[in-house]
Amino acid sequence: MSPEARDAVFAALDDEYRAQAFYRAILRKFPHALPFSEIVEAEARHAAVLIAILDAYGLKAPPNPHLDSAELAASAPDTLAGACEAAMQAEIRNARLYAEDLSPKVAGYPAIAAIFERLMLTSRECHLPAFRTFAEAYRMERPLAQSPV
Repeated sequence: MSPEARDAVFAALDDEYRAQAFYRAILRKFPHALPFSEIVEAEARHAAVLIAILDAYGLKAPPNPHLDSAELAASAPDTLAGACEAAMQAEIRNARLYAEDLSPKVAGYPAIAAIFERLMLTSRECHLPAFRTFAEAYRMERPLAQSPV
């Protein structure tokens, strides 16, 4: 794997780790809140896929440096609607990161490029709409019973 592709996989892993840690910080503030309780697990699966890529190339993945971060805990909004809005912005940034920065760096690695594409689409087409739906429900004080994820 080229150094550029390797750095892209590590950057993707760090972004997935950060999302997982942020959503866990929100869940500490709002236990079992949807869609966070479901999407935090998806972020863990995304990280696992990226770790598998690193393993396949003989590279060691670091542990998640963002877990229990005081900075992320302090950035957790005070309302569920606000938390969903912050998550929406994070998912938009995540999709943009893959599309504009990371995917071009792995273009010579079709399997990795396909995984990056899937992760980008998941952020844009699954997580973002879920957070948007729940933000509206929480603003209207009508929490949904199930997540659309």
